[in-house]
Amino acid sequence: MENVAAAIALAITDDRATGQVYNIAEAQFPTEAERIRCIGQVAGWKGEVVIASPSLMLDSWSLPYNLEQHWVVDSTRIRQELGYVEPVLLAEALSVYH
Repeated sequence: MENVAAAIALAITDDRATGQVYNIAEAQFPTEAERIRCIGQVAGWKGEVVIASPSLMLDSWSLPYNLEQHWVVDSTRIRQELGYVEPVLLAEALSVYH
């Protein structure tokens, strides 16, 4: 939340942002498995992330979404045009919930 708030504050106080649209995202976008591992590490989880074929999943685990596409948000523009840098690292942000 702090990172998004910082990006919004930067965009509304910098005249170069007038009329522009920016994506707010991490500079390095982790895979879902990497994100789960990171959250697990911060929480002290000793489990293992296993990627399995959809054919091995139980019907009760299916989600009503199309997850076949990749979803990547590019925040290059706000970083290059306004100099945005996250004030809070992901591990630090997650540690407040542990």
